[in-house]
Amino acid sequence: MAVQDRIGINLGEVVIREPVAEHQRRGLFGLQVDTCARVMGLARGGQILMTRQVFDSARRVLKDEAIEGLGRLSW
Repeated sequence: MAVQDRIGINLGEVVIREPVAEHQRRGLFGLQVDTCARVMGLARGGQILMTRQVFDSARRVLKDEAIEGLGRLSW
């Protein structure tokens, strides 16, 4: 069985807390982090899901754009 990635994309500000000790991990905090995790949780393997603001921005920027090495984008 192959492992497939799933991606959730959201737009907004987050707080990054750097570790103060070697054994600690960097922390990401904020409503935007939670929203992104929920969007990713809805995705199945091989899917990229995004919130509406990201979708509208990407579609506008990539409209009729040919990206080398990438097939046709479907929205």
